[in-house]
Amino acid sequence: HPLLPRISHRPTNTNTARHNHTRTIGIHQSTIRTLTSQALKPNKQAMEAGGATAGVGAEKNSWPEVVGLSSEEAKKKIIQHKPDASVHVVPADSFVTMDYNTGRVRVFVDSNDKVTKAPRIG
Repeated sequence: HPLLPRISHRPTNTNTARHNHTRTIGIHQSTIRTLTSQALKPNKQAMEAGGATAGVGAEKNSWPEVVGLSSEEAKKKIIQHKPDASVHVVPADSFVTMDYNTGRVRVFVDSNDKVTKAPRIG
């Protein structure tokens, strides 16, 4: 088409270019898949400890036992395990920032002030 710019350089073999592109993406995707599967593997020790990270003396990082409790009851239990935590009560359908803060625990509650999912550090 006369109005479109001419492409001055094209690969000599388009099949080779596609193959290299696919291979590069394949390596990248497999790396992501491997890292993701390792990160998502359930940690048996952590599950048995009720949300504590693996290791001896590790501090608790989630509170699944407070699901269904009121926000005040949940805050009390969280403060028992992590006295320095800044506990934020948030409506379950609210937008929140995605930053990770080790001093913050968000408690998501429904319209009846009941905890809807396990609060966790972050």
